[in-house]
Amino acid sequence: MLRSPEMSEGLLNLYNYFRWKTALPQPLVELAILTTAREWSVQFEWFAHYPIALKAGLSPALLADLRVGKRPDGMTPEQAAVYDFSTELCRKHVISDATFQKTKSLVGEKNMVDLTSLVGTYISIGRLLNVAEVKTAAKDGPDYLPALQR
Repeated sequence: MLRSPEMSEGLLNLYNYFRWKTALPQPLVELAILTTAREWSVQFEWFAHYPIALKAGLSPALLADLRVGKRPDGMTPEQAAVYDFSTELCRKHVISDATFQKTKSLVGEKNMVDLTSLVGTYISIGRLLNVAEVKTAAKDGPDYLPALQR
């Protein structure tokens, strides 16, 4: 990002919006970020956001399932909608009518627009981190993101 400061400024403005200004509840923001990190195997995003997600109120059990590529058990309806929306967007690059309607009814239209852009922003940040091969000190444990066997 240092190589393209003008692009980075725009991306950081989006990051700051999602960190401090979105009306999407913080636990849902963190769930979307970590779901995107898992889908795109972005170790640094997982490492950075895992403690933030815990502090925001996501359970260690939910994050443990997500970490290994399993759809988490025991999610609230809003969490399930955010998880489904985020994974569908990452995997299929579109959202089905059913997922669209469910998410809209649970989080609202503005928050759904924010969720869409949040996932896209973290895909962009994740690609930059992975292309630059940004590593973490984590080698094991819940803040380490293992490779998925698909």
